[in-house]
Amino acid sequence: MKRIKNKIVYAGIVTFNPELNLLNKNIKAIESQVKKVILVDNGSKNKKEIKQIIDKKENCVIIYNKVNKGIAFALNCIMELAQKEGASWVLLLDQDSISPYNIIKEFLKYINVKNVAVITPVIKDVNNNKIINYKSKITSIVQFITSGSFNNVSIWNELGRFNEKLFIDMVDYDYAYRVNKAGYIALRINSIFLRHAIGKQSYHYVFFLRISTYNHNAFRKYYITRNSIYLAKMYPCYCNIFTTYLKIFKRFLLVVFFEDDKLNKIKSMLKGIKDSRLVIGGK
Repeated sequence: MKRIKNKIVYAGIVTFNPELNLLNKNIKAIESQVKKVILVDNGSKNKKEIKQIIDKKENCVIIYNKVNKGIAFALNCIMELAQKEGASWVLLLDQDSISPYNIIKEFLKYINVKNVAVITPVIKDVNNNKIINYKSKITSIVQFITSGSFNNVSIWNELGRFNEKLFIDMVDYDYAYRVNKAGYIALRINSIFLRHAIGKQSYHYVFFLRISTYNHNAFRKYYITRNSIYLAKMYPCYCNIFTTYLKIFKRFLLVVFFEDDKLNKIKSMLKGIKDSRLVIGGK
């Protein structure tokens, strides 16, 4: 097995109007584990306050985007700088993710596994108290989310980087499918947990059935709808187009019966269906 000599590790965080206390905890949790923390800010209204946090850190830098160019663009900015400065692996985090104290130490144990492109923790949904127990130490996975993903920089560059056409939602799934199609693997380390919030989850009861909704705004509904169709058509071996449309229909029903701002969300989802053809066509 070929050993990787270069173990320069960076972390990257994309910010957009972050809750400052959580962001500070996020940085504190990871800064001692890596050589540098790179923040890319996507036009936050509280960027002055973010800068005040960064100025107190010795190994943190921030890149400002005047406007929000999307999560994929920001992630590519992080990876590009890390690559330029010689980093071999980068841990990507959401702005409110608090890393375990040993996440990098544990991940580094697996960087020499053959063809490994991404290493991830177990994602623990903060809205769900379900206890997760795994029999195996590691699991090879097809899908993973951006937050907590430990990315091989050279493989990221080889695969064509993160897909900026997608802008925000499902950028991680798109990259995960490309990793697998190219013959690389993603590993989940089952002893490392990262708490993560998916939307603003709420629960509703219909008779004895509990129904959950994530309450994404109209902007996010558009991209979730558009990009899910894109993925189903681009990666049919991983996504079923019929199942995808069923999920979209279910989301329509959830909006109609349980969510607010119904009209704007429905309009956005319909536009997402229409525009999925444009993103596939590259426009």
